[in-house]
Amino acid sequence: MNIEAEILKIQERNRRVEADKAWETSLARKVLVAIGTYFVVVLVMLTLELDRPMIGAIIPTLGFLLSTLGLNFFKNLWIRHHQAGAKSQCCCAGTKSAVCKCSDGCGCDTDCTCKENA
Repeated sequence: MNIEAEILKIQERNRRVEADKAWETSLARKVLVAIGTYFVVVLVMLTLELDRPMIGAIIPTLGFLLSTLGLNFFKNLWIRHHQAGAKSQCCCAGTKSAVCKCSDGCGCDTDCTCKENA
């Protein structure tokens, strides 16, 4: 396969990944899952013959919605903390290396070659 075909495949894959990510983070998905959660909980509560299933199902549905709203904040905190920790731990740290060429800066896990001082 030639390079142009490979680039087109990668671009198509990137479009699919971007569409998947857009769906995963969309308000429409959150609302659909919340509605589905509500109806499933209502059915379970009706099956178990619990009191006021229409009201009782609101609690887990609100819990889901609150968790999706708050997760972005905590996700961003985690990413900032994780990236800061990764950058401070170069695979060449503690060696006689002068140059560390890593694919993601100096906080690498893979694709890193360290060259020692001459």
